[in-house]
Amino acid sequence: MKRFLLSTMIVAAAASLAACSTTGPDNDKDAAESTPRPTITSTPAPGYTPPTGACEDGTATITADVEEIALPDGCESVRIVSNASTITLGPVEHLQIEGNDNAVTVASADEIAVFGDRNGITHGGDPEVQDTGDDNTVAAK
Repeated sequence: MKRFLLSTMIVAAAASLAACSTTGPDNDKDAAESTPRPTITSTPAPGYTPPTGACEDGTATITADVEEIALPDGCESVRIVSNASTITLGPVEHLQIEGNDNAVTVASADEIAVFGDRNGITHGGDPEVQDTGDDNTVAAK
């Protein structure tokens, strides 16, 4: 009797689970239509000009991954999030580098914080330096 009851329960469970799942062309089509597809652009738009940096209200954030960026007049606070860029800065009070593989030259700085990896920073002045990244070089001019 126990075997019969156990067998009946297994068959009932299997039947109820089979009723919950449906397969067919309509369900596959709906899943494919609702899945977003990423868009990747590997070349800049025609007429693209690399940014030179802008200091607004004492803050500049450099985010573009480009070959050369300049902010010759400096800024109170500069945050670099770009990668593989050559960046030339005028005088800066607070310089924060989060990107990787950058070559940064700053006329002078009070503080330099490096969180990214493999950055080369050349500076004027005698800044307080915090380097928590890997393989960074911070050197005076």
